[in-house]
Amino acid sequence: MLFNSHIFIFAFLPCMLVGYYILKHQAYFRLSKIFLVAGSLFFYGYWNPSYVPILLSSLAINFLFAQKLVSLTLEGGGHKRFWLIGGIAFNLGLLVFFKYTDFLLEDINFVFDSQIPLPSLALPLAISFFTFQQIAFLVDTYKSQEDKKIDLLDYSLFVTFFP
Repeated sequence: MLFNSHIFIFAFLPCMLVGYYILKHQAYFRLSKIFLVAGSLFFYGYWNPSYVPILLSSLAINFLFAQKLVSLTLEGGGHKRFWLIGGIAFNLGLLVFFKYTDFLLEDINFVFDSQIPLPSLALPLAISFFTFQQIAFLVDTYKSQEDKKIDLLDYSLFVTFFP
């Protein structure tokens, strides 16, 4: 679904706006956030639903890295840099896997005259956007000295709310 398509302008966007503001007006703040996350996942998966698990897996793993960074800040313990580097490595590894696997295998096949089959992975929509957004969040969490708890729902909305 494109932002300039009729289905987005005349169906999806009005439903999301009306639903969100009705829930918010009724003081269902948490439910209004859940509604936005569900709508964002629907929007993301509209083109190809098979990429939603990739987004959700990335979101969950990065949330765990961020939780670990916060817990180390609260405890005053070390190894924060280790967890930050691990989170960044995970994100970059995910990006490299989807963007460059075929390219690297083609080069290996050419250089070594091998016949490794190419997986022909399609690039998930906005993978660079949500990957670098989550890296920035991990870095901000790493630098933060506040003892603030990270809410999974707020984090999910932060990552999935593309528009």
